Amino acid sequence: MSHKLKSVTKKLDAISSERHKFHLREEAIGDREVGILDWRHTTSLVNESEIIGRDEEKEELVNLLLTSSQDLSVYAICGMGGLGKTTLAQLVYNDATLERHFDLRIWVCVSDDFDLRRLTVANLESIGDSPCDYQELDPLQRKLREKLSGKKFLLMLDDVWNESGDKWHGLKNMISRGATGSIVVVTTRNEKIALTMDTNHIHHIGRLSDDDSWSLFEQRAFGLGSKEEHAHLETIGRAIVKKCGGVPLAIKAMGSLMRLKRKESEWLSVKESEIWELPDENVLPALRLSYNHLAPHLKQCFAFCSIFPKDYLMEKDKLIGLWMASGFIPCKGQMDLHDKGQEIFSELVFRSFFQDVKEDFLGNKTCKMHDLVHDLAKSIMEEECRLIEPNKILEASKRVRHLSIYWDSDLLSFSDSNNGFKDLSLRSIILVTRCPGGLRTFSFHLSGQKHLRILDLSSNGLFWDKLPKSIDGLKHLRYLDFSHSAIKSLPESIISLKNLQTLNLIFCYFLYKLPKGLKHMKNLMYLDITDCESLRYMPAGMGQLTRLRKLSIFIVGKDNGCGIGELKELNLGGSFKHQKARSR
Repeated sequence: MSHKLKSVTKKLDAISSERHKFHLREEAIGDREVGILDWRHTTSLVNESEIIGRDEEKEELVNLLLTSSQDLSVYAICGMGGLGKTTLAQLVYNDATLERHFDLRIWVCVSDDFDLRRLTVANLESIGDSPCDYQELDPLQRKLREKLSGKKFLLMLDDVWNESGDKWHGLKNMISRGATGSIVVVTTRNEKIALTMDTNHIHHIGRLSDDDSWSLFEQRAFGLGSKEEHAHLETIGRAIVKKCGGVPLAIKAMGSLMRLKRKESEWLSVKESEIWELPDENVLPALRLSYNHLAPHLKQCFAFCSIFPKDYLMEKDKLIGLWMASGFIPCKGQMDLHDKGQEIFSELVFRSFFQDVKEDFLGNKTCKMHDLVHDLAKSIMEEECRLIEPNKILEASKRVRHLSIYWDSDLLSFSDSNNGFKDLSLRSIILVTRCPGGLRTFSFHLSGQKHLRILDLSSNGLFWDKLPKSIDGLKHLRYLDFSHSAIKSLPESIISLKNLQTLNLIFCYFLYKLPKGLKHMKNLMYLDITDCESLRYMPAGMGQLTRLRKLSIFIVGKDNGCGIGELKELNLGGSFKHQKARSR
């Protein structure tokens, strides 16, 4: 069995490696935006056993879609945030009858950027095709028409915000070649958007009934415990649920909060909180109340996530690395920062601040935040965290410490239109740009950020073939993500970054050597060199990195300090593979 397991593991590693290499080749020869820059994501998968109170609405919508006989029908699911529009759409999308009824089913997250090119690519990817051979919109459109021609399809457009009828009609023209009975289903908060899209029917999603609301709350607050155990709390609990107004997101948040409380006085305190009466159109009182009951370090870790755009798919290990670098994780007792970060992630999932947690076969976890939860995080960190998206201006505020930039054009134009950038004293920079020339401009602006702790250039990697020289001066840097890059070697000067905790170099296929003095970077905890297939050998003395917790590959060499024995005293987590050194 041992030999069989090793064989299976080896095959899975090979499949994973080939898949990543295939994607890299596509990105390198085609549109680098695909896969790297398309960060919006909601999944069509849903755990139906956890959904309460939507059976009738699901059946109503399924029957409606089955009886549609027009060439192309458009249906909308409308309602306020937190009611479960996406969840209802997922239930409909995964219905077995509909799966047999349609030739193709396509799920696309739209969010607030109704970009025709991005949506065309997303449609093709959802079908299972590769759009990376084309960079221009016209050939992409022709390819999508070809794929849909004569097919009866169901297209789910989740979370639509754009009110422009022109953009919708542009997409509609692309998908109008399908067979009779093809359907588009849209989820949106705004009925005006649904009307703009010429909908045949608008379904206004309802609030949960009192009984369904209580069942959902019970599921979260008491788990599998018997009713007798919490009978004395039921009256107060029902009053709390009533204040949630039948909104599933609010009910789940309160249920997760109350699960940690068993004293009647604690439940009364929550029920009588003044927060229920505060006027706030953007944040549900239940979410604000749940946030207020978090420990201070949990508040910091959660609110920092506002640096990402809405619908961003967050990686657990990346979040922990960012929290560590920002100093948000308290270091007490025997538990180290890595383990405490794992605990914080689990707590925020349990409290419903993170949702849609998925785990791949390698054990890597991802999650996202609901739009309203993101609004809460943004309201808390608005002065310190800024997200700059295409064609947006950075309002000058010297309190900004964490900055993420999602920019379409040359960063010279970004700096011209954002005069306050050079005057900021930043702690974090996450950069995503679609313009290679913009990255060279960015290096100039980086040199003035002497207090920077986080630098994430991972979404632009293929545009870089060497580290910016200005990085050597960032003595406080703790997190450096240079993955997916075309870099060939790291300069020896990088060992001057004595505080560096995370060095992410995954999928750097051309990287053939690491700095000889790597052993002097004593604070290094994460060194990820997954799929750095050109790497010839490991630097000597890796065993001196006593704080190292993650090492994906170790290349065994013959020189002193390069043997597998270097790892015997290290407390490495997860798994890694080793291989023999190549000739230098």
